Amino acid sequence: MIRQSGFTLIEAVLVLVLLGVLSIGLAAFIDNATDHYADTAERTRLLGEARLALTRMGREIERALPYSLRTDSDGDARCLEFLPTRDGGRYQAEGGPYPGGAEREPLPVGETATSFHVLGFEGVSGDGDLTHLRQAGVEYIAVYPAPPADTHIYGEGADPAAGDDVALRRFASAAATSIGGVVQVNLANDTRFPRHAPQPHRFFLVGSPVSFCVEGGDLLRYEGYGLQVDQPLPPGGTGRPLARGLGAGSTFELEPAGLERRGLVRARLELEPQSDGGGPLTVEHAFSTRNHP
Repeated sequence: MIRQSGFTLIEAVLVLVLLGVLSIGLAAFIDNATDHYADTAERTRLLGEARLALTRMGREIERALPYSLRTDSDGDARCLEFLPTRDGGRYQAEGGPYPGGAEREPLPVGETATSFHVLGFEGVSGDGDLTHLRQAGVEYIAVYPAPPADTHIYGEGADPAAGDDVALRRFASAAATSIGGVVQVNLANDTRFPRHAPQPHRFFLVGSPVSFCVEGGDLLRYEGYGLQVDQPLPPGGTGRPLARGLGAGSTFELEPAGLERRGLVRARLELEPQSDGGGPLTVEHAFSTRNHP
């Protein structure tokens, strides 16, 4: 007699139930692993964007004109503003003739003037070509930007680049002279500076303002707008995004520079991933600013 082997209906049902349980567990494991990977990838991307943005900010803040940084905020925007330095050199502080007989044009401090001479100017190439200054966006000249009491150098009148105590004046042009190593800098109007800089009598060529703003969850960079007495929140025009996905805890704090200490900018970026795992991330960085005008 031949014996037949097989399985019963109950055994088949049990196998199907076990396979179903295993499938559900495996699917849940794969789903959790996928969510974890997506969450990790998003957090890595946000951190990378934030660090790249902070590196970009640090390079620009290092070249900010001393005492030009200021911060402000309202309900929609939190901004850090400063004036970028483009070039600089030493100006002629004394009048009288040069050894060759040509007359010096000193920086106008007591008397007004429309131009002055600069010496050993870093911006002069071998052929005396100075057209790159306008191409670099030079808008202002600053001499000894060290306000006695205020935290920044901007004026309080109708023009932030004017006034008896304001170290900024509007730049018009620059041209090489027939005197070796001497360049004539032309001002936009007949004016004078409030004070001389101590030796070695340095001046700065400065561009239009730059602002970093946290606005609508984005870190934006603004440039190309005019200098204003009151800090604009936000500036006009369209900002270039540097980082996205920022929370309301993103802030800028400024410790102003003094004559004996460097200034400090603290940037705090709160990152909000779209995924639910882990909560927000916070990236903080401190930048030192120049205090020697």
